[in-house]
Order: sequence, then structure tokens, then C-alpha cells
Amino acid sequence: MTAHQFVAPPGDEQCLACHYGNRVGADYHGLFAHDLPLDYRTPFLPASAPPFGIESHRLIPDIHQRRGLICVDCHRGDVLMATGDGKASCAACHDRKLLAAHLPAGVGKKDDGFIFTARNGAIHPLPTLRHEAHKHYEKTVSCQVCHAQWAFGDEGTHLIRIDGDDLDEWWPLQYQGVAELDRLMADILSEKDPGPPMMTDPLTGEKRPGVWLLAYGQRRWERIRIGRVSGKLEVLRPLGDMSLSWTDAEGNVRFDNFSLAGDDKGPRPYTPHTTGAAGIFWPGRLRGFQLQGKDKR
Repeated sequence: MTAHQFVAPPGDEQCLACHYGNRVGADYHGLFAHDLPLDYRTPFLPASAPPFGIESHRLIPDIHQRRGLICVDCHRGDVLMATGDGKASCAACHDRKLLAAHLPAGVGKKDDGFIFTARNGAIHPLPTLRHEAHKHYEKTVSCQVCHAQWAFGDEGTHLIRIDGDDLDEWWPLQYQGVAELDRLMADILSEKDPGPPMMTDPLTGEKRPGVWLLAYGQRRWERIRIGRVSGKLEVLRPLGDMSLSWTDAEGNVRFDNFSLAGDDKGPRPYTPHTTGAAGIFWPGRLRGFQLQGKDKR
């Protein structure tokens, strides 16, 4: 939404209003959020500050973004978020067998190949799978295992609730990318008295006692984690590694690193939107995994 006017098609700015930070969407534009402590941040001028969240490292964007495609070129109305029965997939647009059976929206046949017409009217030749590796590994390896250029790796996610008024002790986490909380921390560190720490409940709009802070053990992108999920190799990220701590208004520690995932802290499969050429080192990503049948290499 832009000034209460419907925008068709919506640009990526609308998508990034929610899909910012280290979530799928920001990676499409090559954005990886800085760590939260000030020592890890970049002193951008206000005019170049990000519209949402905190500053980001500038990594290589997805090849589709570099070709000028926007989010809704692939994630159209029938497969957008959870509203449709289908899901956008690489194979739907790049596998000749699937294209012969069904042409997705925007895809057309031309001569002996295919073209894709973007929302902005630009026409792109559509490359199809030709390398023999696609035939050998199509059932045992997901596309991004070889084609992801980088992936999100936020390890050790800590959610910390503080009900007391000793927030000045948490100054290393004073910038959280949440406007209300950033203002509160700024007032406290400048020795203003904002009163008892409170935050707005984003679901009800009501003020609630206590302040939530977010911290990470480390944030990395350079090592792409790979694991087997339901018999297929997938890119993984440590989404389940989350813990909760809570100090009440009297200073009593109610929880300290309480695991929200129980014993299931393992990484979760996801699809990084950092697609690029597999390059010459893709076999190294598969090394060490026992691939069966014709997929064994």
C-alpha cells in the first residue's frame, strides 16, 4: 500500500516492508542485516538509512533481481504467500519436461525455446536445464544446494524480556531496528526518565509492561549448510536455535536461556533467494553425502 492507493503490480518495496532483515526477501536484493551491537554497525548518514530494520551488508543479489525481475514476477497471485494451492518453483520455469506439460504465467513458447514476459513488459530468454547434473540429481538434491550464492546463518537467537528499569545496562543492544524501542533506549541512555519500561503489543496496540530485546550468538552467511530432509538434500538454516530469558520487575530471573524448541534445535530447510550460476565448485557441496542409484557421484 502506498498512501492508501492500490499499486498494481506492487513493487519490491511493498514486499520488503515485511520481508526485511534476515528473512527470505531481503536476500533477493543481496541484503544481510548487520549484527545488533554498535561495534558491528556502519555509521550511515540518515539520508541513506534503511526504511525498515537496521543497516545491511551488501552481498550479491539473486540473478533474477539482477535481470530486473521483481518479487511478484515469480510469486503471482495464485501462489503468493499462503493464498494459493501451488508454490513457485525453479523447475516450473526451467525444466523442459514441465514446460511441455504446462506453461506458467508469463512464460511463452518461441521457436525452439521459451521466453518470460516480466510485469514491466520486458521479455527475457528463459534458460532451461541442460547440464547433466540436473538429470542425475533432480530427485535427491534441491536446486539451491548448488545454485545458492550464500545463505542466512543467524545462530543462537536470544529473546530477552526485561521488566525492570535497569535497561541502561543493556546499552550494547540499544539499536534493535524497532523504532519504539530505539527511542526508549535513547531516552534512557541520555538520562531521561521515560517511566516504567513498556512496549506496544503489535497485535492489540496496547501498551504492555516489559521490554523485549533480541540478540544473536553470531550472524554468518559464508558457509551454506546442507542436510538431508525426507531423502533430499536441502539448504538449512538454524531457525530452531532459539532461547528465552526473562527478568521480572524485582530483578528475579524467571527463565535463563530456556529453549523454545526443546530438544529439536536442529536447522530447518529453507529456500534462499540468492540464486546464481553453480560455478565449478558445486560438486564440493555434495561431497560427503551418500547419494544412491543414478544420483551417486
